[in-house]
Parts: sequence; C-alpha cells; structure tokens
Amino acid sequence: MKQEMSVFELCRKNTKMSTRELFAWLGLVVDRDYERVDFGDRYLRVIGDGNVVEFSEPKGCFDRWANSGELTLDLTIKPQRRRFINIIEAETLH
Repeated sequence: MKQEMSVFELCRKNTKMSTRELFAWLGLVVDRDYERVDFGDRYLRVIGDGNVVEFSEPKGCFDRWANSGELTLDLTIKPQRRRFINIIEAETLH
C-alpha cells in the first residue's frame, strides 16, 4: 500500500518546480504590488526573478526592507530551498 506524501515532502522531492509553482503548492499568496507575502508575524519578500526570498524581522520591529531583512535564501540552491520549505512547514504546522 502506498503511503500518502505531504505537500511539503512533494515540494522537497520535486526540485524542478518553479518558485511560483512552489509558492502555489505551499499556499503562499504573493502581493503583486509589493512582491511580498504576509507570513504570520513576518513578511516574506520575493526578490529579482523570484528565485530569491527574504524573511523580515517580526512585524513589530519592521521598519523597511533596508533595515529589517533577517534571512535571505536563494531557492535555486537545494539546501536553501529545503530550509525554506522547512521554515514554511514549521510555521504552518505551528
């Protein structure tokens, strides 16, 4: 009998998935005006061609992106993509 795979496992295994597809599978809605996602107590910003994302400091400390970026990940690099998915999974299941 086949075991069901979570959406997070699917995203970890399918490394050819584009960033936009990844966001869709993870349920992340990008605000097209600001290229950001309202993600719990933080913002998530999409940079450049969409393969680089940046997490902000908590919203209570957020000033502007130049001063408030906390973590930047390049989703074309497998370990960073896995870390991104792990962060999203932890926050989603929290």
